[in-house]
Amino acid sequence: MQKALRKNGEKRRRLSLSILTRWYIHEKCIASVYHNKDILAVIFSDTALLKSDEGDACDKALATYRDDEFWQDAQIVLSLIEPISKASRKI
Repeated sequence: MQKALRKNGEKRRRLSLSILTRWYIHEKCIASVYHNKDILAVIFSDTALLKSDEGDACDKALATYRDDEFWQDAQIVLSLIEPISKASRKI
């Protein structure tokens, strides 16, 4: 059958398999960051942390924290994931 399909110029495709997605875990992780923005502000105000050996990583994290688009995107993602997470808990 595959040979016949190839002769007709059709491409062979694999069957898609579903995978288990733990929406609840993703939701809680994103929500934790989003809802603790004020605590992150305190952490990023610690000058000793910012001057530590992990300076580059802290600089990147601080830039992300200061990025308003990051927080808007997080809110959008949460609004999309929350209903999926709630529905999947009922299944």
